[in-house]
Amino acid sequence: LTEKTPTRTSEEVLLFEPFLVLWSLIEFYYKHEEYSLGSKHEEQKPPASIRLRIQNSAGSGPTYKRQPVFLLLAFLFCPLFASDLRLYLHRMSWQSYIDTLKTADQSGVVPVAEAAICGISPGQESVWVSTPGLANITPDEIKKLGSTDRSSFAQNGVYIGGTRCRLIRDQMDLDPVYALDLKTAADADGNTFGVCVGKSKTAIVIVKGTKDASGGQLSSKAFNVVSHLRKSNM
Repeated sequence: LTEKTPTRTSEEVLLFEPFLVLWSLIEFYYKHEEYSLGSKHEEQKPPASIRLRIQNSAGSGPTYKRQPVFLLLAFLFCPLFASDLRLYLHRMSWQSYIDTLKTADQSGVVPVAEAAICGISPGQESVWVSTPGLANITPDEIKKLGSTDRSSFAQNGVYIGGTRCRLIRDQMDLDPVYALDLKTAADADGNTFGVCVGKSKTAIVIVKGTKDASGGQLSSKAFNVVSHLRKSNM
């Protein structure tokens, strides 16, 4: 399994990056060679929790510095970015959901061959995490799968990672199912595979089955994750 690095949205760039910039400033001031207070110049050791070990320019060994003003700024401003930092770290943890989807079901069989979780916020459609077989899902495909207008699916089907899928059942607007049941077009060996697409408030969960997996097995897997995300208001 490979985890894709989440694509930073404009919101993350605006709100998460200042946190990194602020931290960089703190590190920069830590590396000054002298700590001064009025006319008194002396080397002082900060508390262990915020201590940084650096080399002074003379190479005479490790020295410890502190800049109280910038530490104060860090404590004042970092909480402003806390929610956005949590969001970024949460997106980095989507791999655990893929691992859950790839586990065996009650029958002892692993029905899911490929899985992906994609963000569906308007203008920010992207793959958050996926197995290799679904890594090439495009933003346009995500937008169509997450759309409320799926009227063309019955006649034209829908594409997932460049593979055309025909619609079997559309219950994406039905509480508590929120899912599409699909079937891929036959591959070079004539095999078709079931696909289930579940939808939460901010993401779609895509599971592609093994050759022998049933639609019910895939729906159950997708439902468990989607249900959890919806209860988490995601």
